[in-house]
Amino acid sequence: MIKNLIFDFGGVIVDINRGNAVKAFENIGLTDAEEWLDKYHQRGIFLEVEDGSIDTKGFCHKLSELCGREISFEEAKKGWLSFFFK
Repeated sequence: MIKNLIFDFGGVIVDINRGNAVKAFENIGLTDAEEWLDKYHQRGIFLEVEDGSIDTKGFCHKLSELCGREISFEEAKKGWLSFFFK
């Protein structure tokens, strides 16, 4: 019996645009977004979101700390969604 299915969504099922995401997170205030969003794997809070170790509230809180200002859920969501727009 199959209990779980895992999909590699980004870059496998759907094309992603890493450059747009880097720009979007830089616009939010993450000056070193290029380092956090590596071409081959995420690191730090981005990896934590991918592996499920933090939720959206935790992500926004940690992103706010990195950016030096309060980041809203809508701003963080816009950053993530920018992976899918060209």
